[in-house]
Amino acid sequence: VVTTPIPPPVDSAVTSPEISPEPETVPSTHPATSTADTASTPRESASLGTAPGKSGSPATPFGLPNGVEKSQAQYAGLLQAWFLKHKRYPYPARSRRQQGIVKVWFRVDRQGNILERRIDTGSGFSILDKATLDLLDRASPVPAPPQTLQATDLTFTVPIAYSLN
Repeated sequence: VVTTPIPPPVDSAVTSPEISPEPETVPSTHPATSTADTASTPRESASLGTAPGKSGSPATPFGLPNGVEKSQAQYAGLLQAWFLKHKRYPYPARSRRQQGIVKVWFRVDRQGNILERRIDTGSGFSILDKATLDLLDRASPVPAPPQTLQATDLTFTVPIAYSLN
């Protein structure tokens, strides 16, 4: 009898802080307006995800997707850790063994205030979706972006995993 070792399970509650640019939102010359900041600045967007980035350009540092600066990736990693620190798994969802990943979109100003937020892709359980919005409320303000990113309002799409593993 030949047995093959089973690899250890991957904990989906902790996702890697790699980011990839969203194709539908690119830096533009149109001014971004918000109720909290009336300065005309272009928007930049990034997505925190678990999928590895593409690095097709020799000028792109290894592990960073095209169009994403190192400072953006570092800030995205900081935000991911910040959210994990503030995340709460609702007891009713735990007791019903409800699990899922909620992708939430949000916009951050220069001071780290979350100006807008919305569920991009729900988990299939309204209690987990609501817990994610509550997480953003609880975690705001987030750490302020580094100086190199403060010329813009930043938008992110972040996966928040709720797993019983």
